[in-house]
Amino acid sequence: MLYVVLVLWFVFLGLSTRKQIGVWRDDLSLWSAVLSHFPNDPLANYNAAMAQLKTGHLAEARAAAERAVNHSDPRTPQLPMARATLGAIYLKSRAYDMAVEQLQQAVKADGTLWAARYNLACSYARLGRLAEAYDELHAVITAQPEYATLAARDGELESLRDNPAYGARFLALIRGEGR
Repeated sequence: MLYVVLVLWFVFLGLSTRKQIGVWRDDLSLWSAVLSHFPNDPLANYNAAMAQLKTGHLAEARAAAERAVNHSDPRTPQLPMARATLGAIYLKSRAYDMAVEQLQQAVKADGTLWAARYNLACSYARLGRLAEAYDELHAVITAQPEYATLAARDGELESLRDNPAYGARFLALIRGEGR
């Protein structure tokens, strides 16, 4: 009798596992399944946004990141990361004012979010706020010199790089002379 129960139990577990294989196929399918049960969970929405970004689905990533920010408890440590992600999405979507708003809040909460600070510099540059763009970029490259290579060729920083008042300072910063 015990043998029959064990066999039935293993059959049940095998069928259950087989049913879940599609859910665990990749990050996108996993977080979509979680969101079908918990649509307003901030962490699930954040992870879904990241999965959507990896697959190039910017509109879906934006919606998930907005839900992550809107449903986060202001005291949670994940909120600055969700804001940084949403700000990066806004930057990619050319919604520069909205990018600045989210990225400023992310950086205010955690000044070591270097990618957020870099994206904030890019957003400032796109808005023509070149002094703020340079100051933010200077802080990032001083702390994280590996960003210099990216900044040297990033089209988001073209207005800063080509500006007569900032071009030489920008070049010196990239070369490591302005740190």
